[in-house]
Amino acid sequence: MLNRWSSNRSTWLAILSLLAVISLSCEVTSTNPNNANQSTTKGFLKTDCAVPGVNFPDITVDYMVDDVYDGGYLICNSSSTGAHGLSENYYISIMAMKPIKLNEAYQTLQSSIQRFVDDSIEWNAIPDIPERAKDELTFLCNEKDCYTFMITHEANVQGCLNGSGYGAEIFYRKYLVNISFQSCELNDTASYFSVLKNLEDAAINAVERVEATK
Repeated sequence: MLNRWSSNRSTWLAILSLLAVISLSCEVTSTNPNNANQSTTKGFLKTDCAVPGVNFPDITVDYMVDDVYDGGYLICNSSSTGAHGLSENYYISIMAMKPIKLNEAYQTLQSSIQRFVDDSIEWNAIPDIPERAKDELTFLCNEKDCYTFMITHEANVQGCLNGSGYGAEIFYRKYLVNISFQSCELNDTASYFSVLKNLEDAAINAVERVEATK
């Protein structure tokens, strides 16, 4: 039986490369000496990364206004190796953007993560593939400004259930939100769906808190 992990790992690395470019863009353009003061008064906080069962050792918080960005941004990142020897990744990114740039950025991100769905559909269409080897695709939302889903499948070589979740969403017509996870440590689809929902809830709560302070 083919091992899906090698294929998914390559695609996962591709999306991480895209996220790294976006994050680097934020860090490079955030040169305003007033950013630190602005972020403490009306921006995101490191505590906004609170997600049940997930520890984010790598958190970036800042505030900027330029031709692309229009307020605070937050990046919560966690990367480690699980008990089965596979990567454990959790990610939240929230960026306030100018309206003219927001839709373009969303479309780029949405198109990038849609490849996971396309690959999964293509995999499941292989003739005579056993049911136990098929991917299970579950959407949290599939709408104009929200494309968030997860894929689970048996990692037969490692002997665990592999779960991957990805999300591109627009909040308040201002914030580009990206969530993702990769794990092979949970036992069922429902548990992985809870992880996906918890990541989204954390992003929603963070944005709502920031908006409430205005």
